[in-house]
Amino acid sequence: MADVERARILEIGPLRAHFEPPDLVCVRWDGAPTLEAFDALYTQAERWMPDGRRYFVIADTARFETPAARVRKVVAMDPRTRRIAGVALLGASFQMRVVMGLFLKALALFNGEHSFQATFGADDGEARAWVEAARAREARRSKAGPES
Repeated sequence: MADVERARILEIGPLRAHFEPPDLVCVRWDGAPTLEAFDALYTQAERWMPDGRRYFVIADTARFETPAARVRKVVAMDPRTRRIAGVALLGASFQMRVVMGLFLKALALFNGEHSFQATFGADDGEARAWVEAARAREARRSKAGPES
């Protein structure tokens, strides 16, 4: 594997992630997320995109386990979540959809105007199509200015 490809991969605990330029982070969780894994992910996203741009996430949650309350609280309050423009969640069970829905509402409370769009998708193709449409919405919003 080339150094450039290796630099686009993050593996820590239950998290496997990779970066697809210009602004897509694909993650897979195998177990319950930890604070260390979220911190590493946010830190790595800053390295992958040092220009401060907002980015999109496609998250495979088929093997995702509900994070501890402390993890949810700390992650919801982390200002680095403001860089996330949108999240497409794949393979989410009904229970996970409910938990994620509540978590996204908490993020919106803490981040206000910087909250992000989210969707639940059936497969990678559907998620990538959603990301493309969300990018277009973000671009229109950016051109229109902060009042839109």
